Amino acid sequence: MKPPIFVGGDRVLAYSIIITVSFVGLSLECLFLAIIGELGFAPLFCLPYFHVLLAVHRVLVVAFPLSCKALHKPIIWKIALVFIFIFYISFLVINLTNLAGISYVPRHMIFVALYLPYTYIFFDLNDFANYGILAISITVYPVLLIYLKYTSKASGSRSRYEARMTTQVIIMVAIEICFFVAWVVIPLRGPVGVLVKDLSNLFYSVAIIMPYLIWNKAVHEEIKLLFRKSWATPQTPSSALAPHYIDKKARITPLVASVP
Repeated sequence: MKPPIFVGGDRVLAYSIIITVSFVGLSLECLFLAIIGELGFAPLFCLPYFHVLLAVHRVLVVAFPLSCKALHKPIIWKIALVFIFIFYISFLVINLTNLAGISYVPRHMIFVALYLPYTYIFFDLNDFANYGILAISITVYPVLLIYLKYTSKASGSRSRYEARMTTQVIIMVAIEICFFVAWVVIPLRGPVGVLVKDLSNLFYSVAIIMPYLIWNKAVHEEIKLLFRKSWATPQTPSSALAPHYIDKKARITPLVASVP
């Protein structure tokens, strides 16, 4: 049997260092997982609320186009971005305290709610957002489509753009109802439920914008223009960067100071 490497006071010091490093490592790992959980869960949590605000914006712009010109000013967009940033940072800060929290479990690749005093508030807000999306899907957007159809009939104009926009909205409403059923109605338990919930959260933001990417010709033109620029041949440098051509035969008139 080999004698111990550390004896006496050295052994106590070695054990103290090992215990300290292990404790600090576990603490930092828990903090790291908590930060990862907040950074990953906050966008998933805030996205439905921003979708509700977007629906309100659409209704106001479509129903009152002349009165809502002020919404398109740059200062309004800056205020909206600042509000979104403050809401996101506040969500992160609150969840990193002892009031509420969401942690990430790498082994199962899921978000887990921590047993803290006010964590239940986020569950209530999550349910409110889910039912808010359902209410918008079955009330606001149908009313908006009926209004657009009525105004187009009254004006006698029915363009292809309006038909494409109607198709986009109908498909988006159907997608949102499917996600609501997956989140609230179907009682999923066990590993399958966890997998369905996480995949639905992941695909929600992608599925919402797919109708616009497929049926929006403006997006198609932007994508084509982007690829054309990337595959275009390099252009000749501008005159400001190209070397100037000097005509040696040109006559240079010297500058002479005028004599009073």
